[in-house]
Amino acid sequence: MSSAEKSLREAIAKVIARNPTGITFEELRDQLETEEQIYIDGIELRKTVAEMIRQGTICKEPSPQRKKMLLKPCRNTKQ
Repeated sequence: MSSAEKSLREAIAKVIARNPTGITFEELRDQLETEEQIYIDGIELRKTVAEMIRQGTICKEPSPQRKKMLLKPCRNTKQ
């Protein structure tokens, strides 16, 4: 993994951690741009988010109220 990929993953995790109740993909992208000053192609961002979901770094849950999928920090299931 390149240092750019690692930096992007860290920034994504940081933004999601600041929003423990969940954040939409669009909100994630907006916060990356405004707060982290990271501008990335939408397809590349989606690929990175999907990989982080597969690895269990972040989780995706449906929100009936907002009618969207929310990205959240995964709960640690180990005890």
